[in-house]
Amino acid sequence: MNRPHPPKPPEELLNRAKEFGASTNRPPASLFLLDDNIPFHATRLVLLIALAGTPGIEGRTKLAKLDFFVRYPDYLLKAAEIEGKRDIVEDIKEIIQSGPTIESHMIRYRYGPWDQKYYLVLAYLSGKRLITVQQKGNVDCFLLTEKGGQLAESLIEQSEFHVLSERCRIVKKLFGNNRGSDIKTFIYRHFPEVVRLPQRQIIPATKS
Repeated sequence: MNRPHPPKPPEELLNRAKEFGASTNRPPASLFLLDDNIPFHATRLVLLIALAGTPGIEGRTKLAKLDFFVRYPDYLLKAAEIEGKRDIVEDIKEIIQSGPTIESHMIRYRYGPWDQKYYLVLAYLSGKRLITVQQKGNVDCFLLTEKGGQLAESLIEQSEFHVLSERCRIVKKLFGNNRGSDIKTFIYRHFPEVVRLPQRQIIPATKS
């Protein structure tokens, strides 16, 4: 089965990534090409933490559920419609028309949408000193370091990341102040087609 690939990164990003120490030894042409590529997912999580954090994101559950809506704008649209956010609905429709429907796939796991690469991606970001993980109660809180904040600012300024940045901003408007468990409950209540999937099965795009 063919799976959609994330977009090839602009040359400016590759150069800027080297400045911030976020580059790899892989050839530039393939750096963000494969769906399992860690720097690609790391870039998205940097933007997510920067734009959807309050500040930072508390817990892996919340991180994964916010990321789900960033990666699946069709579900983001449905969530906005359920919440009666008409202004946000129109913004999401424009986003869906401007690019690929799915940023990259996730799987259905025990607690809903999940990506087994999170552990590697978070370790990568921590190793590059782009994020710090602080204990807050019983959960980990993911925060950008000064270096991570600088990278986020540089990405936000680039037109190639405008759509992704807007998705993150909209996700914050809808769910930024919610706990991870509340967002999980929302997904279970309103998107049973996701919950009914066998564990570890790829979550497809929603049907209109």
